Amino acid sequence: MSIKLKTVINLFTTLNNFRVTKVIGAIILLPILLNILGLFNIRSCNAQTLGETLEQIRKRASVAEAQVDKQLLEVQARLNSEQAREEIEKRKVQIRNQFLDLLNDEERYKQALESPNIPQYQKDLLRKFKSNPQELDKFIDEQSSPEHLAEQRKLQIRKDREFAEKRAKERALRNRLSHSNE
Repeated sequence: MSIKLKTVINLFTTLNNFRVTKVIGAIILLPILLNILGLFNIRSCNAQTLGETLEQIRKRASVAEAQVDKQLLEVQARLNSEQAREEIEKRKVQIRNQFLDLLNDEERYKQALESPNIPQYQKDLLRKFKSNPQELDKFIDEQSSPEHLAEQRKLQIRKDREFAEKRAKERALRNRLSHSNE
């Protein structure tokens, strides 16, 4: 793998790793994963326990969302320091400049678009940033916004809840069908 390609991959890795929590050294939103994983812990259920299982799934999702809200408030409190805000802005400028360097170097840009090591969605982002540099600023702002990140986490929790509820209902239906065939 060429050095230029490694640079592109490192740039996306840097951007993907750039989160407000990393910049200010806080570990935020990580404990929520444990609760989300609990949403998928669905035992075999029947019609009698289906309601209880669904209620448990909903409670876990509600607790996970409440944790996201609490952690968002903690991050916002940490961001009240001038030093934290300056560090975030400094990192945003560094990332923006690295992307602009890549986008302005036609050889590296083409190499990135042709690389099988860069996922398609990242290539699409590069094309979008090349055609409209304001999209790069918007993207960096979103990726560094604790509110945006919290909303993304809450959306994921809701999707996981819906999936877990659907799975529980399917298991209950299968259980009923298997008992009716006996």
